[in-house]
Amino acid sequence: MAYLLWRQHGRHIRLQQEALERESLLRTIMDESPSVILLKDENGRFLFGNRTLAALYGTTPEELVGKDDGDFNPNKEQVEFYRQNVQQILREGKTCVVMEQSTDASTGEIRHYQSIKKPVRRQNGSKNLLVLASDVTDLHTARTRAEASEQRLRYVLEATAEGIWDWRVGTSHLVNNARWCELFGFPADEIEHSMEDFGYMLLEEEREGVMAAIQSCLQGNGAYSHEHRMRHKNGHIIWVRDRGNVVEWSADGQPLRMVGSVVDITDAKQAQLELERAKEAAEAASKAKSEFLAVMSHEIRTPMNGVLGMVELLQITGLNNNQRHYTDIIATSGKHLLGVIEDILDFSKIEANKIELLEESFDLQALVDEVIGLLHEQAAHKQLYLKLHTDLQGKNCLIGDAHRLRQVLFNLIGNAIKFTEIGSVTVNVCLQDCQQGKASVEFRIKDTGIGINENSQQRIFDAFTQEDGSTTRRFGGTGLGLPIAARLVGLMGGKLELTSQPGLGSLFYFSLPFALVEHTPLPVLPERAKQPATRETIAGRVLLVEDNLINIEVARLWLEELGLNVSVAESGQEALDVLEQQSFQVVLMDLHMPGMSGQDASREIRKREAAEGEEHPTPIIALTADVADDIRDNCLAAGMNDYLSKPLNVTQLREKLGYWMKGQALTAAA
Repeated sequence: MAYLLWRQHGRHIRLQQEALERESLLRTIMDESPSVILLKDENGRFLFGNRTLAALYGTTPEELVGKDDGDFNPNKEQVEFYRQNVQQILREGKTCVVMEQSTDASTGEIRHYQSIKKPVRRQNGSKNLLVLASDVTDLHTARTRAEASEQRLRYVLEATAEGIWDWRVGTSHLVNNARWCELFGFPADEIEHSMEDFGYMLLEEEREGVMAAIQSCLQGNGAYSHEHRMRHKNGHIIWVRDRGNVVEWSADGQPLRMVGSVVDITDAKQAQLELERAKEAAEAASKAKSEFLAVMSHEIRTPMNGVLGMVELLQITGLNNNQRHYTDIIATSGKHLLGVIEDILDFSKIEANKIELLEESFDLQALVDEVIGLLHEQAAHKQLYLKLHTDLQGKNCLIGDAHRLRQVLFNLIGNAIKFTEIGSVTVNVCLQDCQQGKASVEFRIKDTGIGINENSQQRIFDAFTQEDGSTTRRFGGTGLGLPIAARLVGLMGGKLELTSQPGLGSLFYFSLPFALVEHTPLPVLPERAKQPATRETIAGRVLLVEDNLINIEVARLWLEELGLNVSVAESGQEALDVLEQQSFQVVLMDLHMPGMSGQDASREIRKREAAEGEEHPTPIIALTADVADDIRDNCLAAGMNDYLSKPLNVTQLREKLGYWMKGQALTAAA
């Protein structure tokens, strides 16, 4: 009996030990759990709380027992929520999952928990509440941020002026924002948002280009941007700029998702079209202006040819002193009028961007000497010192537009002489920089003339402008000289500038870039003997093709004065008929004639000569009052050999004829 009692006692001891071990293990598991584990009675007092809960409240598990949340949590709203929640769950008797917050007693930080709350009935009939709460603060924060980001994106998409689309490649479904629907007049719940709808809204003539751009993007060629027209719901056409790119690819490199935007550019496109139409209108107006100027040049130069030609013929006749004085005045006035016409035409060509610069080799020193030589008499007449200083250091063989540079220098130096009454005009030309086959040359023209006040300096390069009206009346001129010079300098790569003081004179200066001709002699034209003071004659037969009676008379008289036998044809066809019957040493061919132009007649002459195997074609020299830049090239292309502009310059006429009639001897006339 004693043995049985001893065995029962030992078994009881073992059971107690095992129970304590299980309790200790269970307690360890609950204390080490990252989740909050607690047990509350019906009044919300803690019957148990693990170490995680104790750490949150800044206490120990033992201190929790018998107390409630209000003893540890300073947040009264949370405490009240816990009390009511305990009563509600125990009353309903159902397990529930709730999201709740708790304040960390040590940091004051709000922590977020997902809690499982289960009512437990004890053997004595009392009710307890078991709570297992997992800390989801990090997840809550991430979710909150994601929701905020999504909300911001939603705000941006709804606020933007661009329609946004999102296409899952391989499906027909499109996701469009409200702005996209608004652009095309569709309520968001009416349109099906499919690729078929998009294709229907494209104009037939636009579809191929748009689809090609999308396909190129899908093939990995990068984002696309395409401007095209689309059909609005109400039927009218709008211009859009459509952009898109693939943003998601599969592991094997296949496109999965494409997103993009579309914006209405109808107004901008209309403005662009209006601008293009305005540009076309401006170009048409510029062309019309150029054509008008060419016609006006022809119409003005043709009678000027008669006036100046007849005056020159009159001057070589026997005149008394008064008659010679009168003819000199007519000649001077005519040349001045011709200069005004040249200024206006030059300026108009610059304004119409019709000036083309040449790239040719020239001797800068010789060019400057030539300009000074031409203006020396004008300066001497006013008893002015015209001085030239050059410092080219042997670098005077340059490549550029010698003709336009000569025009600028002639203009500026001539202006300086014109506006200077006493003193001097000094021209300085010096090398500024020279390296790697390029040179920069500075030009300075200084005078001791009337000067220019500061206000006028701001507009002196404007067209048709002089310092004031009295200057115009006193010195004359169109006011185009400086604007033309300034624009030509600009075209050549420089900038014309000035400094001036009224009564003390002016300084105009500019620098131009040139290419150097290194160790290469400049082409030298064969020198022609200077013409003696006596008149010279040329033996030979000339065919003059001209339809204007006055010009016929002027040219015929000059040609006869030069000793030539002259035949006249008043049209291109008549010239062809004459040439079939007779031969001539040279043909002077007007360009603008009724029926057949000079170019057409020249082409026909060359065609006939080629058919007959002519080894020495008759030289054809063009005569025209047209000053278009391409007129010389057109003449050469038509088979002509040379070019003379009207009004005819007798010296140039003599030189041209002498050159092309090489086999004829020059004889001096008494």
